[in-house]
Amino acid sequence: MDGFLLSRTERSVHATGTRRFFDDVRSATQALRSGKATIVVGALPFSRHRPVALAQPDDVEILDGPWQAPPDLSDLPPVRISAELPLPRVHVERVRRLVEQMSLGEMEKVVAARRVALEADAPLDPLALAARMIERHPDAATYALDLSAAGERYWGHTLVGATPELLVSRRGETVTCRPLAGTAARRADPDEDRRAGEDLLTSDKNLTEHGYVVDWIRTRLAPLCSDLDIPDKPELTATPDVWHLATPVTGTLRDPDTDALTLAHVLHPTPAVAGTPT
Repeated sequence: MDGFLLSRTERSVHATGTRRFFDDVRSATQALRSGKATIVVGALPFSRHRPVALAQPDDVEILDGPWQAPPDLSDLPPVRISAELPLPRVHVERVRRLVEQMSLGEMEKVVAARRVALEADAPLDPLALAARMIERHPDAATYALDLSAAGERYWGHTLVGATPELLVSRRGETVTCRPLAGTAARRADPDEDRRAGEDLLTSDKNLTEHGYVVDWIRTRLAPLCSDLDIPDKPELTATPDVWHLATPVTGTLRDPDTDALTLAHVLHPTPAVAGTPT
């Protein structure tokens, strides 16, 4: 895949071709501020020591509503799980050790992830995969982007995903975030499902976990904003699969020229994905 796709319920962006790659965030923001680039697309790594994947595309199409897949888009081939890293029993033991470390005060929040490798019977079209995600999760932000800008190691790699979370948005002088942290599974029975949401909203453990994320965002945005509006308590939000705790954050930029890429670089990664301390 040569390009970038971001699909949300209200708007979609589909970019193709590459006019220029950027080695770091600073050079990309300089291109935006100078007018040499009107748009930069891509992804930021979890580690500040890894290369960014940012590019100025040749052509950009911005449309209202979610992205509509072309009729000639290929179907997804059958896939199967080929590896689980680590194995489930190893992961459970790792989580047990992490809980022990947390009880000793060595860390406050941990996001323990597992990797599942899948193999397909034929090459996977990233846009076909994104189209399936949009179909299954129409309210999510779905993305697909070529990672070649991050260097030779990533040539031919595409990052595809879907998330209900908005890290940051900037419109004029207004900055908005809606972090999600604290999760509970949805239930098939309506009464049980309602209680699961209510229990999440009053859970000390999940409220504490959510607070780490909100405090991080407050600390990172405060130097850049003349005011911040952050509710004292989170609200409940849902996807078809889970309940989440969410806090809408709104701020006014001190410098109206601060671009969205700079804001994303300041905030990413939050404790929602990287724990705390980072």
